[in-house]
Amino acid sequence: MAETVGFPGLLIGVYRHHLDAIVANNAAIYRTIRQRFAAKDRYIRLVGNHDDATHRDEVADRLIEHLGPTPVTDYLAARDPDGNLRAVIAHGHHTDGWNAPSRDLLGKLSSWLSNTLVDVPRLRSPEGLPPRSARSRLLKGRLSNRLIAVSPTFGANAAYDSLDEELLCTAMSDAGHDERWLILGHTHVPVRSPVSRTGRRWFRYANSGCGIARDVITGIEWSGGTDPAPRLVAWTFIDAETDPEAVVVTPGGHRLAGYVLVPDDGTGLVPIPRTAVIAAA
Repeated sequence: MAETVGFPGLLIGVYRHHLDAIVANNAAIYRTIRQRFAAKDRYIRLVGNHDDATHRDEVADRLIEHLGPTPVTDYLAARDPDGNLRAVIAHGHHTDGWNAPSRDLLGKLSSWLSNTLVDVPRLRSPEGLPPRSARSRLLKGRLSNRLIAVSPTFGANAAYDSLDEELLCTAMSDAGHDERWLILGHTHVPVRSPVSRTGRRWFRYANSGCGIARDVITGIEWSGGTDPAPRLVAWTFIDAETDPEAVVVTPGGHRLAGYVLVPDDGTGLVPIPRTAVIAAA
């Protein structure tokens, strides 16, 4: 594809250079994605609020150079053999006022401003990341399993959340989608069948959260089938307090602790050793 000249060409050049730097800085991760997933047609990349550059063909082509033919889409619709929609998988920022399509300049502005404030010396400002205590709270079953609400005026809250899950829950119910799973990520707290401020539980909603906290990674696992039942999982390092049932040996021979975060009878999440949950399934 011919190079674009002028400012568009400069912008595309910056995007491509930035993508190259990301791949180089995370070479082992991208090698795993390329060899174990993309090369076996097991990888679909969902566009998030930081990925709008991939809508440009020149940037998408560079991603393909790194990973091979890779589908890039806004959402993934999971249907049963009869064609009935059972689940929608997407990046959650599609539905907030700062990062939705055609409004993401607001999201960029907020990111630039917040990152600038974080870098100001001696100014203690929130980073919008999970606290250092996140791993301890997770393993002790102290994570909240509630829907996020944001200010109707500013479209965000003090923790830099911009997706109002309370409004999203109401909208899904009003549209008659209570029986369909909505599976999101990155926005911003891990939840599985969380509770609304009204006391109602949104049974078919799961969010992996931002994915990365200090010494722990959260995500969504789903084996598919006609009755989707996604698991909210957490992976962390083994220590002296690790339950032996939580120990998992990876294909590369690494020993990690894996947990499934299960909703309790209240508004919390309980970590259950992953092997125990799978054995009981």
